[in-house]
Amino acid sequence: MDEDFGRGERPVQLLFNGDVAEQPGATNPTMWPIADHGPYYAALVTGGTLDTKGGPKTDTEGWVLDDLDAPIPGLYGVGNCVASVSGPPYWVGGATLGPIIAFAYRAARASDREAARALADAVRL
Repeated sequence: MDEDFGRGERPVQLLFNGDVAEQPGATNPTMWPIADHGPYYAALVTGGTLDTKGGPKTDTEGWVLDDLDAPIPGLYGVGNCVASVSGPPYWVGGATLGPIIAFAYRAARASDREAARALADAVRL
């Protein structure tokens, strides 16, 4: 079981867990196993009805930009915590889920490339 947060202790959690329960050797049928080492990336995807218009500006890789539109090293943002990709218009409740998934993927890839470049630069020193 999840000793930190108790996930999997309530019957409703077992009801909505999907295919995880069928995984052989799973110690908690509501959680997929995670690798012993990182890097780790996570994106919280939940239902909602509202979008936001505020937050930091990002580029197409999810990189947060400073006031001169230059990327801030190591800082990425996606979803309703950054300025909306729709600009001023408000699409409809739930319409942010697609962009969140797409930009989370792009930001994770960009972050991985940034980390690889930093490691390569450190090795060269």
